[in-house]
Amino acid sequence: MLHISNSEAAGLALNGPAPKATTLDPGQQEWAKYVYGDGQSALRMGVWECSPGRFTVKRTTTEICQILSGRATLTAADGTTMELSPGSNFVLPVGWEGQWQVHELIRKIFIVHDPAA
Repeated sequence: MLHISNSEAAGLALNGPAPKATTLDPGQQEWAKYVYGDGQSALRMGVWECSPGRFTVKRTTTEICQILSGRATLTAADGTTMELSPGSNFVLPVGWEGQWQVHELIRKIFIVHDPAA
């Protein structure tokens, strides 16, 4: 069993920075740390942070997220948008495609389910 409070996740030291691989704005960076499982586990949980800018996403896993700090806009391939701010909870299912526009440094807790792992 694992428990991590929002305040613990907000203060957790993360690994990085690393260049955001799918960025549309050079210089965008991300930080992350798994708190359950690892990058190859079927089920994993962690904390992620990203600097302002835009990046694309093509989900091959289902991700459940809660925003801890910062702001962003998600835009799906069909043009649907979602504004994210602290306390926002959302799911990006397998097959979701779109773009993140990070307006200010953003931090989230995430849970990923990878049916292929």
